[in-house]
Amino acid sequence: MTSKNTFLFFLFFILTFLTNVGYAQKNKSKSQRLVFGFYNVENLFDTLDDPKIQDEEFLPSGKNQWSSSRYLTKLEHLSKVVSNLGSTNGPDILGLCEIENRMVVEHLFSQELLKNTNWGIAHFDSRDDRGIDVALVYKADKIKLLSLTRVPYKMTDPERKTRDILAAELLMGNKDTFFVLVNHWPSRRGGDASEQDRCLMAKQEKHFLDSVFLIRPKVNFVLMGDFNDEPENKSIDVVLDVKHEIQALLPGTLFNPFWNLSVVENLGTYNYQQAWNQLDQIILSENLILGKGKKWKYVPNSAGILSLPWMKETEGKYIGSPYRTFAGAKYLGGYSDHFPVYLTLEFKN
Repeated sequence: MTSKNTFLFFLFFILTFLTNVGYAQKNKSKSQRLVFGFYNVENLFDTLDDPKIQDEEFLPSGKNQWSSSRYLTKLEHLSKVVSNLGSTNGPDILGLCEIENRMVVEHLFSQELLKNTNWGIAHFDSRDDRGIDVALVYKADKIKLLSLTRVPYKMTDPERKTRDILAAELLMGNKDTFFVLVNHWPSRRGGDASEQDRCLMAKQEKHFLDSVFLIRPKVNFVLMGDFNDEPENKSIDVVLDVKHEIQALLPGTLFNPFWNLSVVENLGTYNYQQAWNQLDQIILSENLILGKGKKWKYVPNSAGILSLPWMKETEGKYIGSPYRTFAGAKYLGGYSDHFPVYLTLEFKN
């Protein structure tokens, strides 16, 4: 081999080696991401009478004059929000509350902006008198539903019914398991009694989490919902024992990425009497915050509130508030009275 050929051979070898190293490094640094979202969609009812629930106000003949036209407008508006939530591809996993039934969820995700994704739906009819339910929607091409459970609840009044907590066990593509719990706790109407009810809901949820953690200490928990309480309120801060400082985390504890948005930045998802409330939150188990190595981990500062200009009131004393469907009995034709929330988890290979 001539010296010239030898030089060319070694040059080719070095370039091939560097290319392979670069390719390996690129593959090594690849990561998967999951966007979790939650949205209170403000009374997403169909127009059909269900004799088993109190849905009279959301019928064409009811006080809200809930016509097919208004229903279709609501679906179109909500699909626009969902398609913008958390990423350009929308969320991978989305919790919903204030839905009437599974059919309205199916109608929502068959809208033009959402219909090209293979969505799975986890839902059951709750015991709420108005038929208000929660649901979980997920991208079925990369996420599999393993089980669906109702978390039992108690109320101060045993005759009173509310929304069940939905607990879905999900399998991700890399064989990791998540328990995602979707919540819609009792409203703030009722003063001290309603706070006691939310604390009872938190106690039951904590019991469920502790029971699972005792058997499966490495499982991932994601709690999402309209808790009708803020991060610093007793039900979340004390009863669920949710931390907001990383150094306070211990195995089996929970972390709230929305604490700073609420307490420090004074932001919120719901505006009541011109004051912001962070009622909608996504809470994570400790291992999703401190996870090391090949584990899912919360992407720092990825927790957010989607509040794009077209989702807001543009005039009057509530300017900047969520552009809702109804203000009392007045039809506005907006989106929802809540802004949705989202965050991102990452798995590095």
